[in-house]
Amino acid sequence: MCNQEKIWGFLMFISALMNIILNYFFISLWGIVGAGIATAFSLIFMNVAAIYLVKKKVGILTIPLKF
Repeated sequence: MCNQEKIWGFLMFISALMNIILNYFFISLWGIVGAGIATAFSLIFMNVAAIYLVKKKVGILTIPLKF
């Protein structure tokens, strides 16, 4: 992992915390659909953050779009 384990661990922790908080609010509003929305948001956040970190730290763009 290119000696970036602490950064990735922190990213996973933030994503899990975000998922728990969003689940708390969204399940009370929309039930099982809210749980799906909260999980989708936390996964989208984790994937976008991972794309940014890989580009910044390793220099590899992992998506087929040019920035």
